[in-house]
Amino acid sequence: KNNNEFTENNEILENMPSLAKDFKNLQQVFQILNYAIHPNEVKLNWKQTEIIDYLKEAGKLLFHDKQCTKLKYDGLIVCISSHGMKDHIVTSDYRAIEKKAIHRIFSIHYPDSREIPRVFLFDSCAETLTVEQST
Repeated sequence: KNNNEFTENNEILENMPSLAKDFKNLQQVFQILNYAIHPNEVKLNWKQTEIIDYLKEAGKLLFHDKQCTKLKYDGLIVCISSHGMKDHIVTSDYRAIEKKAIHRIFSIHYPDSREIPRVFLFDSCAETLTVEQST
């Protein structure tokens, strides 16, 4: 299953064919602003564990040092475009991740990241769906 063919219990979620175009447009805007972009490659289908693991690792990129105490950047912008439901995103393996949990990945694992502005943009609907939620 992926974001272009998303079905469960005979329910079909709307295709997201413009996702790659949205990614490229967002990438171009941030390049014009001279922002570092991670990941730099287009990946449209993310399982729940892949997103969580990636964000935990990506937090390290904010710092100059391995101890994650000397910030390299003066801000963080996280953009996620996905299917969704109230207060959650829905991953390509039909699991939910609470939006607050995504924000807290950086606060909990990298407390010094609280010293910079952190902006989280979610492009997702808030449909009523039944999916497995993350813990």
